[in-house]
Order: sequence, then structure tokens, then C-alpha cells
Amino acid sequence: MYKFKLFIGDWNNNGHGHCDTLIIRSNKAVEEVRKAYFKAVENTNINLANYLCAEYEDCYICKDQVEELTNCGINLKLNSAQLDRLEKDLLAYVDYEQFVDIVLQFIGLGDWGLELEITQDDIPALQFCGVDDAQNHIGNFGYGLF
Repeated sequence: MYKFKLFIGDWNNNGHGHCDTLIIRSNKAVEEVRKAYFKAVENTNINLANYLCAEYEDCYICKDQVEELTNCGINLKLNSAQLDRLEKDLLAYVDYEQFVDIVLQFIGLGDWGLELEITQDDIPALQFCGVDDAQNHIGNFGYGLF
């Protein structure tokens, strides 16, 4: 198995600066996953990175996007409230988990043999929330630098 990082948000810090990093486990190397993404873009004529939730505070999906993504074979897993809003031609909020699921499904459109799974990074962090059993805490290093 292979692992690679998937950044969600402003990974190059040229806007709002918030970014989450997911560790993705794959049955293929990251170079093959990239090829799968580009193949999915070619097959669907959708560049997902610029298509869905791509602008500041853009966390919504519209009826046309739902139809296009569904027609590509993506299972959007929308809840009843989202479906109700879309039925009324209103925008529907896309939550973080739904968005990541859409990204992984989209990449899979470029390589049907590709297996992608969110995994936990098995490297522990030095800092932690709260205090440990000895009432110790490690704060933020370099907080003022950013």
C-alpha cells in the first residue's frame, strides 16, 4: 500500500490560509493517482479543483452540478434537506465529509482499479490538547510567526 497527502482548503496559503491535510492510503503510487485524476478530468470535462467549492466561502452545490456529477457516476450521498433545497432550485450546503468523498470518487473515475481510503497518520504529534496525567501541556510553537 501507498500513502499520500490530500490537502483540502488553501494548501499554498495564498488566501484565507486554512487547510486540512488528510492521509490517503492507496493501492497505487501517488503518480498513478495523479494520472487517474487527469484522466477523470479528460473523461468528464470537469476539473473538480475548479468546479466545486473552489472559491472563498463557496461550500454549496447547485442542481446543475448535482446532475453533472451524478451523470459521471458519482454517488453524492445527499441528505433529505439538501435534496429539498435542490428541488427548489436553491443551493445545498456540502459538508466536509461529503466533499472529500466526492473528490475520492472523482479520482476513481480515472482508474477503476484504484482503491483510495482515508487513513490516520500513524505518526504521533508532539503537541496535544489539554493536559496529560502529570498535568503537563505543550503549547503552540511559533504561533506568532503566522
